[in-house]
Amino acid sequence: MAKKQLVRTLGLPQILMLGIGGTMGAGVFVLTGHAAGMVGPAVILVFLLAGLQSLPNSLSYAELA
Repeated sequence: MAKKQLVRTLGLPQILMLGIGGTMGAGVFVLTGHAAGMVGPAVILVFLLAGLQSLPNSLSYAELA
């Protein structure tokens, strides 16, 4: 009897989103208002920098896929 191989169904975009979602968690919904009150309009820049910081984690998940 031949062994069946599992088919990879998660690609790079899906793994990246899993990594980003796991890194951000629910804090993005809870702390957005608080962060906007502290830094004002720069909150967009803060989120972009946090996204760049989570990129290596996401790419690591993608390598494991």
